[in-house]
Amino acid sequence: AGYSPDTGATGGVKFTDRGTGPQDLTLDFNVLAAVRRQLSADFALVDPGFYRGRFLAMAEASYSLDPAKRFFGLGNNHVLEPLSSHSHRRKSVRLTLGARVASKLIVAASIGYEENKIEIGRLDERAPATIDAFSGLTGINGGRSTPVSASFVLNNRESITRPTRGWSLLGKIAHADRGFNSSFQFTRYTLDVSYLLP
Repeated sequence: AGYSPDTGATGGVKFTDRGTGPQDLTLDFNVLAAVRRQLSADFALVDPGFYRGRFLAMAEASYSLDPAKRFFGLGNNHVLEPLSSHSHRRKSVRLTLGARVASKLIVAASIGYEENKIEIGRLDERAPATIDAFSGLTGINGGRSTPVSASFVLNNRESITRPTRGWSLLGKIAHADRGFNSSFQFTRYTLDVSYLLP
């Protein structure tokens, strides 16, 4: 239970179970709802090690709805009041398969589907509808994307839960193509490097 100026009073449930079934699966589920009609739900099922622990798999699904999302523009960090508002509904699913190629290195591939829908929604009394105020903005009406990605994680830290030293290196390339039922075409590159020094 909680409170936020954007959502009002908020309540939800989170459930996590590790070691489910003979495969030692991890099941994670949470739902959150607010009095201003915001809603979110997330689900994940993870197999941390099959075929002698060499492979791992994960299935994820999420849903979110915000009927009066405030939009402050792009790059306008100095703007204090919203420039517009809109309803934003998002649905996504993703499947990931990974392999442990070394004791500290995992490579993975994933495929996903994401759908975003942007509508007028419940207007903020201080701002017009985003789809009217920013009608020329790319993706203003939402759309679908079906990204496929390849990634790796290299981690030599001495602990998973409470590490105090060591490197973590993560790289990922994700690509969405109109030829795969996507409304957009893009390639996203991610590189994250960190080191813990006690």
